[in-house]
Amino acid sequence: MNLVSLAMNFITPAIVSRIASALGIDSKIAQMAISAALPSILAGIVGKSSTPSGLSQLTGLLGQQDSGLLSNLAGMIGGTDQSKLVSGGSNMLGSLLGNSALGALTGAVGKFAGMGEAPSKSLLGMLGPIAMGTLAQQQKASSLDGAGIGKLLESQKDNIFKALPAGFGDLLKGSGLLDSVTKPTVAGAAADMARSAGATATAAAGTARSAVNDAVRHTSAPTATGLPSWLTWGALLGALLLGWYMFGPGADRRVATPPARIVHNNVDLVPQVSGIYNSLRDTLGNLKDQNSAQAALPRLQDSSKALEGLVTLSSQMSPANRGDLASLIASYLPALRGLITTAMGAAGVSGIAKPVLDQILSRMEALAKG
Repeated sequence: MNLVSLAMNFITPAIVSRIASALGIDSKIAQMAISAALPSILAGIVGKSSTPSGLSQLTGLLGQQDSGLLSNLAGMIGGTDQSKLVSGGSNMLGSLLGNSALGALTGAVGKFAGMGEAPSKSLLGMLGPIAMGTLAQQQKASSLDGAGIGKLLESQKDNIFKALPAGFGDLLKGSGLLDSVTKPTVAGAAADMARSAGATATAAAGTARSAVNDAVRHTSAPTATGLPSWLTWGALLGALLLGWYMFGPGADRRVATPPARIVHNNVDLVPQVSGIYNSLRDTLGNLKDQNSAQAALPRLQDSSKALEGLVTLSSQMSPANRGDLASLIASYLPALRGLITTAMGAAGVSGIAKPVLDQILSRMEALAKG
């Protein structure tokens, strides 16, 4: 069971559209905000359940949830009961998570989605009852007592962590809201790129050694062109120095620094691109055999569709923004190529995943060209 997915099932495209209309924002911005806010609320609920007093309070609040709310969302959002839903949800989250953490989440969601704090606050008021209502449903379906709820939430840490958009946790540093689900990790785009650069450097060094050995073996033989041997060695040295500059240690630092923000239609695209890459990184890292490739296919197809959307969006951007997006995508390409090569080397993966991986790489390369 995945609690995030269960809660998201209630937020249908029609509900997203109603939320966007009620808040006066674009549907894509609303969806982006929801994708960050809902798992964060669940993370806060997990944190609350980690202490006996918090679990007791949570159990009491679950008993007060309106059992019909989830089936009547369309009637409440944008209707006369919307203000009641928002105020009730805000008060509940303030009591459960603490006003300081709720304020931090409000600001983070607003900044992440580029929609401001006022609509962000209202959105959290709508989502709080959805998160709690979903948990209350599971409590009732499985007849869970307080301890059972605690165990259920403990089992959801990994699902919640994976659902958080890449980079969003940085906006909540110091709030403590995600402490219960955040995993210590050194993995990430930067680490992957460093590993990819290291692998490339190793390969380049191997090629260079091979070239040197070949040159040594053949230096004593007369060249077809009759060139002096010192010219042959000079050309070889120049090639080696160029290869070392392009592929050796520090090559990644010689690439232009990718932009920190790319704002198009009031939406920052950097977190979106980072999220696509991180999803691909995690998915590709788990491709070990035919079964894992088959299971990962839907996620890979989702990533490909997201990249297709970026390709379309890039054609609508200003030249400056399009160039920034190309630079950002290009910064991820070396690591992505390495991950794809590794994944395709696993038995049974190529036959299933190659078409969509080729599509993903093609779209990334198209975006990198601007």
